[in-house]
Amino acid sequence: MAMTVAINIPTGAEVVIPLLILIVLFWASRKSLVVEKVKHSDPACTDFVDSLPPLGERAFTGPELAHRNTQEVIKKQIETLEKNRQAAFAELCAIHAHRLKVDKTLADVTLILKRDYPFRHGLREEMQKKMELQNKVRHLTKEKEECYGKVDDICHRMYMMLIERLALRRKIDRLDLQMESARLADILYPWNIASDGLWDKDAEVKEK
Repeated sequence: MAMTVAINIPTGAEVVIPLLILIVLFWASRKSLVVEKVKHSDPACTDFVDSLPPLGERAFTGPELAHRNTQEVIKKQIETLEKNRQAAFAELCAIHAHRLKVDKTLADVTLILKRDYPFRHGLREEMQKKMELQNKVRHLTKEKEECYGKVDDICHRMYMMLIERLALRRKIDRLDLQMESARLADILYPWNIASDGLWDKDAEVKEK
């Protein structure tokens, strides 16, 4: 004999339950679509630094600390060079803007000279005005050449600072290479103990 169980659901529940199911499904689908944010501690997201981090959990040794201090000094030199390079570039931009003004003034004065004073001879006042314009053209031309010379000097100075910056970066990389090579050698060849830790050098010298 079969038994049938009937549950009477209120009319309000018939609307609320499907609505809750839709909300749960929407929230689950949205969470699955959102890409998980990469943590800043992940290797792919770490900030760029001018030196390599220590390998493993081992602390820095004495020579490594000395190399690190040397690297910090070099980094300060690089920072100073970069500030000087930025200042030189700002000076370069100012000179370039001034040269553009000189070019415009020179073009205007030359146009006035050719348009209003094309003759070689004339009244004294007109010839005096023409000579003043010619002197102004010569002065502006000289000022323009000086601007080009200053720009050339600044560009050369910036280039030399960049070369020096690259040389300092190589020193940092070279120290990183030395530290990492020494640490890897300690890991791969632990039996190669430094000789200064095996005996007293002063005692050995006395024996000799």
